[in-house]
Amino acid sequence: ARVYLVPEEVLRGEPSESLMKVQTTLETLQLFRSTYEERRANLSRYQRNGGPVRPWDFSPLLVFSGLDCFINRVRSIKDILLTAVDLLKLDKLEIGGVRGRALSQQVQVLHRGFVETFKLFTEKPYHCLDLNNKEYEEDLREFKLKVDDTDRQVGAIFCQAFEETSGLEHAFKVLDMFGGLLERPLVATDALDRFPLLVSMFDKELDCCTRLYKKHIQTAEERGWAPVNRNMPAVAGRLRWAQELQLRIKTPFSKFRHLSYPCLESAEGARVIHKYEELTQLLNRYSSGLYEAWTESVINVL
Repeated sequence: ARVYLVPEEVLRGEPSESLMKVQTTLETLQLFRSTYEERRANLSRYQRNGGPVRPWDFSPLLVFSGLDCFINRVRSIKDILLTAVDLLKLDKLEIGGVRGRALSQQVQVLHRGFVETFKLFTEKPYHCLDLNNKEYEEDLREFKLKVDDTDRQVGAIFCQAFEETSGLEHAFKVLDMFGGLLERPLVATDALDRFPLLVSMFDKELDCCTRLYKKHIQTAEERGWAPVNRNMPAVAGRLRWAQELQLRIKTPFSKFRHLSYPCLESAEGARVIHKYEELTQLLNRYSSGLYEAWTESVINVL
């Protein structure tokens, strides 16, 4: 494992590439460990010279203490690389909105700070896989403290960016911009408080679309026709209007499924889902009615 990982390069190479090698190493070591446990638990199924195999009654610590420590060290390196992969993405994070420029500048400061922190940690002269070197543990604690501080600041910036959103579509764009950073524990602590607000925004969007639908139907009943996009036939225009309104609620609803936080799995979420389904059914019936009426008119003409 030490030869495969190359201790001098594992933390100094491209984080994503090193991460794959570290993950492969961990899987191999854990497979070896789990294979031992499996064989030990099933010794009664084996025989030696026609008799049962003697149970392995020695403590696994006598055999695997060194391996377990090595696995823990490799896991810590994996965590470092995962952190690097996440926080190096700050360089590409650009925030829009009224305060977008100021917030983006704060993000760039955090990015430069992390790059410096990561560089100082990875350029230490010692062997990162040397279990006898205690400097690594101390440096790792200091590195984690700085990363935790960065995560808290990222969480604070996310909250400010979210509060600046002008509507549901903008809110989802902010979520997309921060992406996997929102899954980091300390960032998620701040982000989780904002997710329920998405449900409220979606609820208001549904109310707005419901009002538009009712107004459209009322206008059609009073005048015998409804306004449609310019240069479109009456039926095609009304069908297009219904499709656009349906897309307006379907797009954000589908995005809820991709969130790590189950926003809609609550009493409020269930109520909003019911409202969404009701409006969807209304629009489907409206479109079906238009199409059927048009079909009948064509048949009558023929």
